[in-house]
Amino acid sequence: MRNTDPDLLLAVETYGRGARFFSARSLIAFVVVIVFALIGGTTWFLLDSDEPVETVFEAEPESFFTSSLTGDVAQGYDFYEGLEARPMPFCGSGANENCVVDGEIFWLNGEEIRIANIDAPQLEGRCLSETARAREARATLQQLLDNQPIELRGKGRDAFGRVLAEVHTSEGDVGRKMVRFNVAATWKGREEPVSTWCGG
Repeated sequence: MRNTDPDLLLAVETYGRGARFFSARSLIAFVVVIVFALIGGTTWFLLDSDEPVETVFEAEPESFFTSSLTGDVAQGYDFYEGLEARPMPFCGSGANENCVVDGEIFWLNGEEIRIANIDAPQLEGRCLSETARAREARATLQQLLDNQPIELRGKGRDAFGRVLAEVHTSEGDVGRKMVRFNVAATWKGREEPVSTWCGG
């Protein structure tokens, strides 16, 4: 005979709801514990690992651009750095590390530098006179830089990605010396006209 006692039915129904409620809470708590355990384990593994963790937010500074005044890596290309003396031959067909290209461009520690405050004649000149003057300018720049400590005062980069810089040695401003020796012209924000190198 089926028991229809209302108090007993109420007790059974209430217990069933409570069991379902506690069962759902237990499942959520179990999942939360597992998630925290996974996060904690992963963090511990990364911190305990001997391998350095790479970060996408840190850019490797260009060691070339270091301020000799503060010793810090400079922002952008505004730098002032003393570089030790080294042979500076003419650049050949191989890899360029430290060499002279022409009267206004040279390589230093594998970085292409254009002297910012001069314009020199081009080796592939617009006339024979310009080509001859360009060879003289290249030879002069090579003599000024060869086995000299070099200091650079950065002015940014040009349209070809070369570092623009005023160049100094222990004997002074290289660009000004080039102008004084009449193998380059002071930079006026444009290339010198044909008449500068091909006239008279």
